[in-house]
Amino acid sequence: NGVVNLFWPDALFWGTPMVPPLATTPDAIRAYFTPGMGSRQPNERKATAAGLTTVVVSETVVLISGLWQTEMLVNGVPTVSAGSRVSVAVTKRGDTWRMAQFHNSSIPVPAAPAATPPTPAR
Repeated sequence: NGVVNLFWPDALFWGTPMVPPLATTPDAIRAYFTPGMGSRQPNERKATAAGLTTVVVSETVVLISGLWQTEMLVNGVPTVSAGSRVSVAVTKRGDTWRMAQFHNSSIPVPAAPAATPPTPAR
């Protein structure tokens, strides 16, 4: 419940490998984090910001966008992910700040340059 409590009960949530539908309830967000989370030990996985930009929209709304990477142990070997894009809307209700919107996606691999056709002989 620790991660789920970072979100408002009516938050909109897209995790990296999610397929529709969009998660719009605490139970749906919990389901996203449940596979494998219960078997992880403390500090076995962490996300590190690799460049974030914030925009203060008002006294109760902040937008965050940027990149991050995940570090985890795979068979006891430290492994770093290729990185992800993230966008978050954090809102204040009363005296509490929580995420109202979260979207995370893989960084696409750039397409290989198109091959240049050979020049015809003259």
